[in-house]
Amino acid sequence: MGFRPRRGFSTLEQLMVTLSVGTLATIGVPRLLKAAEMARTTEAYLMLGNIRTAQLLYHAEHNAYTADFSQLVAGVPPDDSPAHYFRYRVASATPSSFAALAVRKTGNEVGKKPNGEKAYTVTLSSQGVLSGGP
Repeated sequence: MGFRPRRGFSTLEQLMVTLSVGTLATIGVPRLLKAAEMARTTEAYLMLGNIRTAQLLYHAEHNAYTADFSQLVAGVPPDDSPAHYFRYRVASATPSSFAALAVRKTGNEVGKKPNGEKAYTVTLSSQGVLSGGP
């Protein structure tokens, strides 16, 4: 009888590969989802920066900040905008300072998909300090 070459993989080899791939996926998928959410947060950072610039321009002309986005040249999207992940608000506006918020859309809210599983807020102060996030 001659030597017969082996064909394919044994069940044990297939099981080990499956377990290895499953372990790597268990570690990698949550990190990938977190990185994707951090990328979506970039929208909030950019829009809040635009709001700050518009508030500074408004302050230069009127010597006060405004709580009304319609008075700004920032082009803040409406809450029901299907092209954005966040809702934007002015939390407070006084003659000397303001705070703007970006709140992540969740659930069935109209917004760019996918909506977040839980809401979080990104805050910008009139000094340009950002806080919050996923």
